[in-house]
Amino acid sequence: MREDELRAVLLVKSIEDLHREGILIPLADRLAASRGEKRAGVEGDPLAHRANALLSKVVTRQPFIDRVIAFAGGAPWIGWLAIAGALLVGLALSSLEGTRCITVLAFPLFGLAC
Repeated sequence: MREDELRAVLLVKSIEDLHREGILIPLADRLAASRGEKRAGVEGDPLAHRANALLSKVVTRQPFIDRVIAFAGGAPWIGWLAIAGALLVGLALSSLEGTRCITVLAFPLFGLAC
């Protein structure tokens, strides 16, 4: 299951759990989506197919959900920026120490010595 499919499944699941009475997703739509995916013999993940079918109905009724989905994906460059920043901080700390090796056990054992 891909990330966007998993995001759709979790969003639909949370809506169904919070609104058991069928406020955002009517009970008839839930049953129709479950039956439709069973009848169609969908290739891939049936949960993702059901979630996408229900999510498209929710987005037509409540357009702000589309913004929530777009925002939930996050910016992919933030992860790479964090990795690059950690690498630069690690190299800077290593050069400040002055030795040519990095002692991995020094900090955890420091707490035991004091």
